[in-house]
Amino acid sequence: MQRYILNRCQVANETMKTIFICSVFLLTFLSCEKNSDNNCLREFSMTIEYAVTPGNSVPNSSFDVRFGVVGANLCYKLLHTDLIAKPNNVFEIRPIGTIPCKEQICAQAIYRVADTITIPTTAPGTYRVDYYSNNSLLASSNVIVN
Repeated sequence: MQRYILNRCQVANETMKTIFICSVFLLTFLSCEKNSDNNCLREFSMTIEYAVTPGNSVPNSSFDVRFGVVGANLCYKLLHTDLIAKPNNVFEIRPIGTIPCKEQICAQAIYRVADTITIPTTAPGTYRVDYYSNNSLLASSNVIVN
């Protein structure tokens, strides 16, 4: 009788090992991967709400321009602001934001954020700052450097 019980325990032990190994295999190799589309973000040109440019500055220093961007809801985020230097002391400011690639439920509040960009001045003259909103020129401001 003891031999029978011992034999049954060994068979049960082998069965549990087999079930454990199969479970590990199934969980490791057949598990679902998180869909990368859930974290997909699309970049776009954001809308500028306001811009503040100083009237003058001095050579070999810099001046700060402040502006605010808006988004339709709280899924919008400001990613970065491109500052593009053009010939003749012209600078373009283009805020770039992100929104989810797929429709999501977002808090229905206007997304607002302020940003500041520092523009270097190397020589006296007139510096023009062009603000681009949604890939279109929104406004231009001149800064006199003397």
